[in-house]
This record gives sequence, structure tokens and C-alpha cells, in this order.
Amino acid sequence: MNQSVKQAEANHMQVVIEQLMTEAMKQAEEWNALSLKARIEAWGEWAETKPEDRRLLRFDRIIQAVEEVH
Repeated sequence: MNQSVKQAEANHMQVVIEQLMTEAMKQAEEWNALSLKARIEAWGEWAETKPEDRRLLRFDRIIQAVEEVH
């Protein structure tokens, strides 16, 4: 693999990582803006959803991260 292809792949990965970080920060801000009641409702919906379907829920990544910490 030549150097320009490696550099293009590295640039692409950097863009993807930045996009994921931006989205994660946006979701965290949205989660923090929710009332306690709304957080509990979202968490309850998440807990009642089959694990393979949870990724479709808006705050799946946030709740997963909190679950892993606790």
C-alpha cells in the first residue's frame, strides 16, 4: 500500500472519529438537558427494549456508558 493511500485512510478515520465525538457530545448535552422524569422514562424504555434493538433508541450510547460505569 503506498503512502498516499495510507494517508487518505488516516484522514478518513480522523473525520469519522471527529464525527462520532461530535455526535456523542451532542447526545450528552441533550441528555443533560432532560428533566429527571424524562431521563427515568428514557431509561425505563431502554431497559424494557431487547438488547439487540436498543441501538435504535436515541440515548442508547449514553445509557450504555452510564450502565458500564456503575
